[in-house]
Amino acid sequence: MTDQQILTVVFTSIGLFLILISLGIYIFGVAVKKRNCTSETTGIVVDKVRGSNNALYPVIEYTVNSTVYRRKKNVIAHGSVNNGYPMGYELSVLYDPGKPKRCLIGGTKVQTVAAFIPAMIGTVFFAAGIIILLF
Repeated sequence: MTDQQILTVVFTSIGLFLILISLGIYIFGVAVKKRNCTSETTGIVVDKVRGSNNALYPVIEYTVNSTVYRRKKNVIAHGSVNNGYPMGYELSVLYDPGKPKRCLIGGTKVQTVAAFIPAMIGTVFFAAGIIILLF
């Protein structure tokens, strides 16, 4: 096997792996929640918590059928407590009517984009592998 063929196999394999990871994240993460979270309410940023990486994460509180739920949003608010999502900021919360604790905070656009970041990187690797093969 030539060096060119080895590089092609390595780059295209990494690319395909990242694309498959991305699809898995989307299908088993975002799509399942998207399908189940059909009801909508409004959530409010009520707190910030520090994660293990010392970053601040906003805590969103929302009410469903007189029950109050609090969830940490997995988006880092860098810097002071007022950066990112300020206290009192309102966000859309999509929740599962059967399990209101299961929710998507702020809609699905950010989750969908985040799920496809590995696919974008994988596409670059895959294309590099094909280019190596052709030249």
